[in-house]
Amino acid sequence: MINLPQLIWFLCPTVALCNQHVRTITAHVPPMWCRSFTSNDNVDHWGTVETWNIALASVKVAISTYQVLYDALVHRFVTMDRLSLIIFDEGKF
Repeated sequence: MINLPQLIWFLCPTVALCNQHVRTITAHVPPMWCRSFTSNDNVDHWGTVETWNIALASVKVAISTYQVLYDALVHRFVTMDRLSLIIFDEGKF
């Protein structure tokens, strides 16, 4: 089994908020550590675990809408044991 790095996953309700958070976080950490995963990145066309592993290779902070992470988990492109922290922005419960 490949030992994959742990991720902090930041969830936002909109793509616009994802973009805002990417700009804010990359101002404080090396830019290659943070990446957005939204429809603007065409993640809805990523259909393999390998594609996701390549995209997440140097990422420490992933930022996406709720649906992107949900879909990635359902299709097992990303697994829960890879996530060290999940942050919900503007979560309404």
